[in-house]
Amino acid sequence: MAVASSKLLTILILPMFTGAISFVSSSSLMFCILVYSQIKLKKVVRRMLFMFCIYDCIYSFGSALSIFMTPKGTSEFALGNLVTCDIQGFIAQLGLSGSIFYTFSLSLYYVAIIKFNKKEKDISKKLFEYMLHFFPNGFAIITAIFLAVKRQYGPLADGHGCYLGVYPKNCLADPDVECERGGLMTIEYAKWFAVIPFLMIYFLVVGTMVIVYHHIIKQKRQADKWRMQSGAQDNSESCGFFAILQKKLVLQRSPTRMESTGDVELGSSLTPAQKKFLKMQQALHQKSNKSGEDTNATTSRSGTLQDPLAFNVHQVRKSIRRESRLDHNAPIVLSSEISNDRPLRSSRASKSRDELASRKDKTAVTQCMLYVSSFLLCWIFPLIARIYAIIRSPIPFPVLVLSRIFNPLQGFFFILVYSRPHVKTIQNSNPKLNWFQAFFVAFKAGGDNDFGDNRLEVVDEEGIDAPRLRDSERERRQEIVRQQFKRKSVAYKPSPLDAKLKKEEEACESNGGSLLGFDDADIESINKIQVSNDATIKHSSS
Repeated sequence: MAVASSKLLTILILPMFTGAISFVSSSSLMFCILVYSQIKLKKVVRRMLFMFCIYDCIYSFGSALSIFMTPKGTSEFALGNLVTCDIQGFIAQLGLSGSIFYTFSLSLYYVAIIKFNKKEKDISKKLFEYMLHFFPNGFAIITAIFLAVKRQYGPLADGHGCYLGVYPKNCLADPDVECERGGLMTIEYAKWFAVIPFLMIYFLVVGTMVIVYHHIIKQKRQADKWRMQSGAQDNSESCGFFAILQKKLVLQRSPTRMESTGDVELGSSLTPAQKKFLKMQQALHQKSNKSGEDTNATTSRSGTLQDPLAFNVHQVRKSIRRESRLDHNAPIVLSSEISNDRPLRSSRASKSRDELASRKDKTAVTQCMLYVSSFLLCWIFPLIARIYAIIRSPIPFPVLVLSRIFNPLQGFFFILVYSRPHVKTIQNSNPKLNWFQAFFVAFKAGGDNDFGDNRLEVVDEEGIDAPRLRDSERERRQEIVRQQFKRKSVAYKPSPLDAKLKKEEEACESNGGSLLGFDDADIESINKIQVSNDATIKHSSS
């Protein structure tokens, strides 16, 4: 495609800046994980992000130096040769394949975490993580080496860089010109090693986003349905119990009076047929009580189609206790005054665990959506350009510009997504900090204290949020406790007078507080031993 010199220069210069930004971002993320973080590569998501950063650095490096690696004569601003073209083609295939495949692996990881509720340790101990690393590394390394051996790396037809192409340009059209790079199989190799895998991964990543989104919508609908059916606001509020009681006892009737005989005073809201049916049930109930029969027989009030207001007290009590999570022996109060002797599941442990689980799920979903969205944004414009090339139509210049801007920036977007939870937490704790200051603090922390997958803050057995100690700090404190215990146990020297002292203390208590069996020499010896032991313990502790 013939492009004006100014437009061609713009297309060649843009990747130098965006590629450099992405290279620095991916390198910084690797440095942050390896140097500043205490967790380092102990988590599955960090290992995948680290490998993605390696491939992204390779691809960004090749994109930034594309103008210096294209052979002279292929475009107006080309400065390279065939060797540099081979290097750029190898870098492009290796970095491109590895980065897009690791993005797909990352999306599969989040599907396992969100959709199938898998734990981090379950993924790391099983074959799933090995497959997440095997396919990206295997495909990228094998195809890059294979294409290099086949000498398929050459300048692209538009002169924008080197990848799968032929050199010289007219070697396929002119039988007298031998192809130094590429050949008749170049198009097939490009289709099977570049176009088809890229399109497949792109739409699979979109599919994972749809799966996660559908799962979240389904959970939200179930939660809304449960709230509508329950009718209770919050278990921790006393009015919640009264709301359930209202629903079960159907308060549209007038206030009832329960007698020892079981009679119910009927209100005016009942129809004559309902009153008559209920009076018959009361009469049968009184008759069964007088004859000594079980009150839970067929005459008990359990509710019928004719009288839906009739109820079985035992069934109502059981249902209320189940919904309000009360103890089975708790009394049911049939009045507007609800006893608060036993609070309804308002302990700090339950609340903190629920909040932590909800917050972690929400953060994982947000992180997944942002990672996938950044991938789609970076590769949507190259996909559009490829579609124009397939239909043999000129690629619009704005599409080329947007492709050169966003395509190398995936590493930059990934470090923003990675640090987002921690930056948000820091800004909430310190509103005076701007985004750049909070990002610098998050970067120095290595992402260890965020509320996403790298969260270090846990809920202990008592339900209290407490920061998890780092490995070095935990070992240091354990060693201090161990040494103090050892010093105290060694520093104390039992004396022969201990048994006598204990015996005389007992005698002292029984005889009004006087030490009868000790003379002045014994008391002086005891004081010396005590002073010696105290001095030894103080010296050991210091």
